[in-house]
Amino acid sequence: MGYKMNLQDIGLFKIAGQQLNWLSARQAVLAQNIANVNTPEYLPKDLDKLDFSRVLKANNKVLTSSLSTSNSSHLGSSSRGVSLIKTHPMHIGIPSSSFGGYVVHSVKPSYETSLDGNGVIVEEEIAKMDSTRSNYDLVASIYQKNIGLINLALGNNN
Repeated sequence: MGYKMNLQDIGLFKIAGQQLNWLSARQAVLAQNIANVNTPEYLPKDLDKLDFSRVLKANNKVLTSSLSTSNSSHLGSSSRGVSLIKTHPMHIGIPSSSFGGYVVHSVKPSYETSLDGNGVIVEEEIAKMDSTRSNYDLVASIYQKNIGLINLALGNNN
């Protein structure tokens, strides 16, 4: 009878998993920006940065207090994501569930917008996507190498 180890019980794997989830959600937000490159008055969006110290604290203690809302329009503790409001009928809606509960914010265009008010600069979005992909590859590699170290320690040559 063997012991089954859950990798998500190990802090390193839990943190790496959260980082991978955030990077996946960010990639989806950036792809949505590129998809809206021709939408009038659309401003690009991005996720708030993942606060590493907050992730560490969340993994080191169990939350004992329950969250409650004081107003029915507030996001509840069971809410997964943010509520986005279409301010223009031409905007494409963004399903909040696809961004894993991370906070999405509009990004002010750095220096140029199109004549119709669209602030998406495709080159900037592609550069952000490439950086996000590189970070994803790095975290995935760290994850895989640590699995290899565990297998080596256990005598598994898989």
